Amino acid sequence: MLVQRIWAANDLRNFQYLIACSQSGEALAVDPLDARQVLAAAREHGLTITQILNTHEHRDHTAGNEQVVQATGAKVLAHAGAARRIGAVD
Repeated sequence: MLVQRIWAANDLRNFQYLIACSQSGEALAVDPLDARQVLAAAREHGLTITQILNTHEHRDHTAGNEQVVQATGAKVLAHAGAARRIGAVD
């Protein structure tokens, strides 16, 4: 299993994560704020992002969802209480 923490390099000091299976190469992106950073990290490790997990609905945790979904077709996962505010949750 690979767990990579990716600093978003913003004033809020956000981190986003990739959690991946080393055998299948499938990855879960957690709170993708900066889609470019997350997608680049996945490419660097030869990973395919298949799911996105948002820990909550704040924009600094969900801003990259749309771009990651467009690039990968990943499904978006979130708590039912936040799903309505996040949008496009599968």
